[in-house]
Amino acid sequence: MQATGRTTRHLITLCLTLFLTACLPDDSGDQEAEAQTGLSLRITNPGDVELIQTPDIVVNISGTASSDVDILHVMWKNDRGGQGQANGTENWITGNIVLQLGQNNITITAKDASGISSSKSIVVERENTTATGGDGDDAEPVVMYSYSPDTSNAAPLEGAAITPGPITVFLDPGSEWRSKGIAEINYRCCKGVAGPGLDEPFGATQTVATEEPWALPLDLSGYAAGGTRRIRIWAVFDDGSESVRRTFDFLIGEAGGGDNSPPLISGTPVPTATVGQQYSFRPAAQDADGDTMHFSIENMPAWATFNETSGRLFGTPTANDVGIYDAIRISVSDGAASSSLPPFSIAVEAFGNGAATVSWTIPTQRTDNTPLTDLAGFNVYYGQASGDYANKVVVNNPGIATHVVDNLSAGTWYFIVTAVDQDGLESNPSNEGMKNF
Repeated sequence: MQATGRTTRHLITLCLTLFLTACLPDDSGDQEAEAQTGLSLRITNPGDVELIQTPDIVVNISGTASSDVDILHVMWKNDRGGQGQANGTENWITGNIVLQLGQNNITITAKDASGISSSKSIVVERENTTATGGDGDDAEPVVMYSYSPDTSNAAPLEGAAITPGPITVFLDPGSEWRSKGIAEINYRCCKGVAGPGLDEPFGATQTVATEEPWALPLDLSGYAAGGTRRIRIWAVFDDGSESVRRTFDFLIGEAGGGDNSPPLISGTPVPTATVGQQYSFRPAAQDADGDTMHFSIENMPAWATFNETSGRLFGTPTANDVGIYDAIRISVSDGAASSSLPPFSIAVEAFGNGAATVSWTIPTQRTDNTPLTDLAGFNVYYGQASGDYANKVVVNNPGIATHVVDNLSAGTWYFIVTAVDQDGLESNPSNEGMKNF
């Protein structure tokens, strides 16, 4: 790569993997015989989930298969386009599966030497990372909880496993409730909806008339472990009207929790954002106990959106957002313990002085070596973290093999290219190019 002035040309060779519409054999009728042969199939990564959400363009799935006889092969199929054979049998890995925007229903099928098959499915939702501004997620109320009386280690209440004992709940009422002017928030807790305590009624209404975060102390010491409980919340507005009554369910976990390990969180947020370019940062987190993790944020910039499931902070600042946003902190909780990144700042610049020229090779064949006759164009993705390409440029000309990306702020930027056919199917991404300004 050679640099000329402020523009750098990146040669990105595009490995086209647009898929044909041929289907895998239908093995659904063979699954009843699984128990007779001992054939089993397990997805281990991602494990124990039926749905994952990711901003990534590809997903890599791995797992195991076993049988009383040899495993012939493990195949995968995406209902949005694409199929292939995994590498390995007893221990297998699919390699990169291309994801289309929205839901991708991916089926993994193992077949053994006796002709018996077993299938597992997982839904992978590819998020639209290239949308500007918020996506309306902040309109709905969100209830947080903490074992301390402040929000420093708070995590979402919905679905959490909470250790019996004193907690404090807090409310983020969402933009819809806020816009009407909130006079007070009412809570009723804790109705039994499953397990121990099933059908126990709500307690008395408790009213919090103070300002945000409308904190309410609760003592869960008397609730049996394993039961699911429900809290009901509604707002009374300044004009005397009431909101709809929202309910949130949570699980009562085991008392004590002395063996619990707090989740680990890591990552270095990009310190600079540029007007008109989407900023994106997603921390890495893991929990040694395999507990479900929930993310929270303090001092989120008004131009950004936060995903409490993945911890991703993203958004596209406008000219009115130029400035420095301090003391941002992202935390992760497993329902019993929390960890946080150090506080960080984001400086929003009016204009980035960097530019890069991205070049690629125009593909002529599909993966089965048949001619590619319906190429529609290309997508150029780029972002400030490897593997997280928050911005997108659509090139609606199949004869163009270069594009200049400008308005790039200081730091390292990463680029990939995909091809798109006339049916909207998208190829595997090219190799990654990068440029530091």
